[in-house]
Amino acid sequence: MHTGKFTAERRTERIRRACDRLGIKHPVVNDRHYRIWRSFAINAWPSIALVDTRGHLIGIEPGEFDVESVATVIEHASERASVEGTLNRRVLDFGSDPRALLPRDSALRYPGRSIAREDHLFIADSGNSRVLEAEMHGEFTAQILRTWTLADGDTGSPFVEPIGLAISDDALFVADRAGQRVSSIDLTHGAAATIAGTGTLGSGGTATSDLRSPWDIELIEPDTLLIAMSGSHQLMTLSPSSGELTLAAGSGAEGIHDGQALEAMLAQPTGLALSRDRVVFCDSESSAVRTYDPVTDQVSTIVGSGLFDFGDVDGQGEAVRLQHPLDVTVLDGLLYVLDSYNDRIKIVDPARKSVRTMPGPAGTGKALTEPMGVSSFGGKLLIADTGAHRLVLVGTDGHIEPIEIVQ
Repeated sequence: MHTGKFTAERRTERIRRACDRLGIKHPVVNDRHYRIWRSFAINAWPSIALVDTRGHLIGIEPGEFDVESVATVIEHASERASVEGTLNRRVLDFGSDPRALLPRDSALRYPGRSIAREDHLFIADSGNSRVLEAEMHGEFTAQILRTWTLADGDTGSPFVEPIGLAISDDALFVADRAGQRVSSIDLTHGAAATIAGTGTLGSGGTATSDLRSPWDIELIEPDTLLIAMSGSHQLMTLSPSSGELTLAAGSGAEGIHDGQALEAMLAQPTGLALSRDRVVFCDSESSAVRTYDPVTDQVSTIVGSGLFDFGDVDGQGEAVRLQHPLDVTVLDGLLYVLDSYNDRIKIVDPARKSVRTMPGPAGTGKALTEPMGVSSFGGKLLIADTGAHRLVLVGTDGHIEPIEIVQ
């Protein structure tokens, strides 16, 4: 049952794309009017309701849950139903093609991020569970040079949903949201290895042994990476050399509350960008753009006001409304924010706390499709236009040029 919080999440075509991206083949009900939600007295995303074969409610569990404990309950209910003779063991085949929405000529599938170094692009090809290196040939064509599908060389753990990318002089760092890992790729020798995470969904809070949906990653010092831990509503630092993880910001409670970093409340932080001595991040569930200052150890909000305050309104301060922004980059002192559920780019002046829609096609809400990743490249914006399975270059005038990815 899908009950959308954001307006865009209630549109059937967007839900269809989300199912395709996540590999969901079973039927999904669009509960856009909250009828099923209210009938089960649900009050949190996500929630799971277990119903037995007689139609009786076994229980409801809000929040992300432990798979093993739920599996045990299902096993017991199945055993009881088998004894009662009410268990139907027929296997259901829904026959859906998980790649049905992919354009035939697309080399990418739901790309999450792309960053550039000189004329080389590094691409998190999230839907294909791989990371690519491509060389630019001309302004709008890139030839794939190398492909990484494993986080530990030829015999290691595969990438699941790599999204976040950061680069140093000799290494590419990858945040794998669904794989619960951060990996390092040696750009000289090509070897990939896990440097944080076990592949197991962590518990969040003050625990740092396992990761919880690492979405993006940013190199903030020579041996310090900052990770947007979207699943636990926190930011963490990671030393690539030692593998040491340290909680940097976020109490673990979901919300929008500024102040001392470890007491601040975040709401699914995603995209990160280094802006002078501060880190700017998108707080997607509160539709906010916020900052973390590692020197003063403070979290503050540029625009955004609450978990249920969203829309598409330009302006200043608390009057601004975004809808699920996912990434941000810095160019010429301004912030360029991917307002993903409004399908457009917003320009944020952090000093004035003002927001305006980007001019041209990139600001119309019709030329981009749920863009997820942005970085600066040659005075332009390099955009992962995720829902359209492509990379594009966007000028500051909002003009869009697709990049052809050649196999």
